[in-house]
Amino acid sequence: MNIFILVISFVLTFTVAFLSSRSLNVRARAVIFAVYFFLYVLFFPVFLWLPVYFTVDFSKKVAYPEGFKDGIYFNRVNESRLLPINKDGLIADMDYKPGASGKCRIVIIGDSFAAGYGLKFKDTLGAYLQNDLGSGYQVINGAFFGTNTEMQVDYFCNHLLKYKPEIVIIRHRMDDVMPLAEKYYLERTGDVIRKYAPHWPPAIRNRFFRFEMLLIRERFWSYYRANTRKVIKENMLDFFDRLNNCTSAEGIRVLLISDKCRRGYEAVCEAAGVEAASFGWEILNPHETIDFSAPEMIIAGDGHPSARANRVLAGLIRDKLHSDHAKPGTGRW
Repeated sequence: MNIFILVISFVLTFTVAFLSSRSLNVRARAVIFAVYFFLYVLFFPVFLWLPVYFTVDFSKKVAYPEGFKDGIYFNRVNESRLLPINKDGLIADMDYKPGASGKCRIVIIGDSFAAGYGLKFKDTLGAYLQNDLGSGYQVINGAFFGTNTEMQVDYFCNHLLKYKPEIVIIRHRMDDVMPLAEKYYLERTGDVIRKYAPHWPPAIRNRFFRFEMLLIRERFWSYYRANTRKVIKENMLDFFDRLNNCTSAEGIRVLLISDKCRRGYEAVCEAAGVEAASFGWEILNPHETIDFSAPEMIIAGDGHPSARANRVLAGLIRDKLHSDHAKPGTGRW
């Protein structure tokens, strides 16, 4: 496929160069061909990227390469820039032993909001919650940057159950209904630029990465608006159902942290709440108490929770757990 595009784009480029320079002298024609060759080398990665972009189809189940999800789980380059990663690939300053620990183990699952994007370890939700709950508890941060509901639940059921948690906290966000296909398409288009555009200045390459991400995500949200219920079921509710099967079989308590429902996402919020209630999960809506969109509650220019927001949310979670007279380490609630 790449060879075919290479040949076609090469022929078209130099056909245009030939036609646009027919009336010029030899030296001028040489300059024209040199300019077109330079432009071809510069923009060839875009010729390869466009077919990938135009074949994006969120209505179909995508067959992922073997190990695609595990590659995401265990290659935590972005997290490791600021956060400690333990030997099992979790955001932690210590290693955890599988099995019962003698403490009430709490696992947090979610995306970058739960993981602590842009923050130091001490300012993450997991660190604040551990500090608030004390030595009778052990808080395990099982959240990941850039993940969706499928990946979060899949990782919990396949990799985190071994720690025998008594409580699971879901830091759910509305855009977690994005399918894994969206992540896969972003990886594919990004690979094209990484492989074929090493000559691009880093600033241009990074700008194009952001541009392609916005384009593909806009294609997904167009599909979401046309197929809202289908997307919610296949990319959130089906995986909530799997999580419920995993947790109920082990007698694990589940607490869902509600995301702030922005305009256009009402169906996601409603569906998450109804599904959680049907499973008997507990729901904590921190937005009824605190305005988490206030300037001091977000990282400026980014939108992720600030250290202050995580500190406040940890306190609300602590109060929720303690209000139910939990007995840490007993497995009974």
